Amino acid sequence: MDFSINFLINQTWMDSRLRFSEPLQKITFLELDAKTMKDVWVPDLYFSNEKKADFHDVTVPNKLMHLYENGTIVYSSRITMTATCHMKLHKYPLDSQVCPIYIRSFTYTAENVILKWKCDDCVKVDRESELPQFQLTNVTLINCTDRTPDRFTCLEASFKLVRHLGYYVIQIYIPCVLIVMLSWVSFWLDIDSVPARISLGILTVLTMTTQNDGAQGSLPKVSYIKAIDVWSSLCLFFVFAALLEYSVVNYLSRKQIKVHTNRSRHEENGIDVCFNITQRQGNWDTMDDEKKSYVRVPDVKSRKRAQYIDTVSRVAFPATFLVLLVVYWIFYSYWVPD
Repeated sequence: MDFSINFLINQTWMDSRLRFSEPLQKITFLELDAKTMKDVWVPDLYFSNEKKADFHDVTVPNKLMHLYENGTIVYSSRITMTATCHMKLHKYPLDSQVCPIYIRSFTYTAENVILKWKCDDCVKVDRESELPQFQLTNVTLINCTDRTPDRFTCLEASFKLVRHLGYYVIQIYIPCVLIVMLSWVSFWLDIDSVPARISLGILTVLTMTTQNDGAQGSLPKVSYIKAIDVWSSLCLFFVFAALLEYSVVNYLSRKQIKVHTNRSRHEENGIDVCFNITQRQGNWDTMDDEKKSYVRVPDVKSRKRAQYIDTVSRVAFPATFLVLLVVYWIFYSYWVPD
């Protein structure tokens, strides 16, 4: 929630006390050194959203002051500053941010000091500099004096930054898609390959969890849902669903039914003889334990149902994931958070 900027700030004002009527040897302005600058009045500017700032002193203080014959003073100084930026991360990493710098007068009210932008495009950006994560697309200059509750003058420079998506496609989106696709390999393995399918499911779930932790590590802990949260949850849901799918398939494939027969076996003269159980004491359900016979056999219908679920999953999982992927990109490409 902050950004760092290295800039050269130029201030121009007029002090009638410092006029000189005749040019000195045709010199239209005087170049003052650092010691003389301390004797000249300068505006009491400060940056209200600054967290940390430093002047540059290598090899000498990076300050400049020119005094013109009509009392006009041009004062420049080089500053490196870290300022707060209340970023809206709802669409992260498909987001763009507007980070402002607020310039105000610390001591003097607007009755004595009024800050104004000298021109509409006073902020000049070094086009040779590149940002690793963002692209600076626009700079807006605003006079924010009317928006402040106090009587102090205020200027605002807002920088619009569009986040580069290439890094996140390579490091987050493509690996997550490959992990999800790896979980679908389980649908083509044999139902009886329990170690292979269980290991593959657990591996993809753990890898997806690790990938999500890495993607969230550098982000502030905000309370709302970000686009990267939706993506991570979507991928984690699919790899977890693939693991649950095999749990259902394995249960159905191993399901057995218990068949109760109405036959009893006994051995007579070394020969197995089967005979039907007859009614005893008028109750068909009452039988001696030695005459009961139960047989557990695989449920053929359940096994076929398990194979059918695997077959359907080979198409349903990729198709559903592709549809949700298209919906995700379309929604976050056009959605504008409040």
